[in-house]
Amino acid sequence: MIAPHAQRVQAEYGVPASIVIAQAALESGWGDSIVGNNVMNIKKGESWRGPTTNFATHEVIGGERIAMHDDFRAYDSIRESCDDYGELMMTRDYASVRAADNAYEAADALQYSGYATDEDYALKLKQIIAQNDLTRFDDERYQDYTNTDFEATRTRLRTQREERPEIWEGFMGFIQLIVNTLAGLCGLTGGDEQTNTPPPAPQFSSVTQVQAGATRVIS
Repeated sequence: MIAPHAQRVQAEYGVPASIVIAQAALESGWGDSIVGNNVMNIKKGESWRGPTTNFATHEVIGGERIAMHDDFRAYDSIRESCDDYGELMMTRDYASVRAADNAYEAADALQYSGYATDEDYALKLKQIIAQNDLTRFDDERYQDYTNTDFEATRTRLRTQREERPEIWEGFMGFIQLIVNTLAGLCGLTGGDEQTNTPPPAPQFSSVTQVQAGATRVIS
């Protein structure tokens, strides 16, 4: 159901279709909880002037899952919901999502950009993508993850290290370096620039459905 909408978002807004499908699955509980056609669970925010609906949700605050009710945007159709998601991705906050070379990098970018409060949001998206082979819906431009050419990924990380040394300095920088390196070796990202061969696509065990992540308020 969602694939044609996801591929249109991919073509018009520059977000991998597999990410759109994975988020729709995660945010809607695999289609079991779609209120007001809001398949992405985008909250009302201050700028929204359209219809809304209020329902129970949760946020992860300080590592603790907090139940609450909140206002969410409502749409006339799933297509309209996906288009609004695409417009959201066009904002400056999500530039890194549009710049991602593949779906797994886009998942990390979504979490780092603050789309959700769930600390495991990116990992859950990657699980859904890998277990359901969702990259088959992606354009060829996002297929570098499974190709042998990882120069773009290595160059980007090398450039980040040179242009933003504060990320790599001090204790936290060292920890970040270790995390990035391990993530690359485990196939969770595009790999570190020191990697000479591409890591395999991520493999996950047993998890076929993941509980919905908490989505932050969108302004």
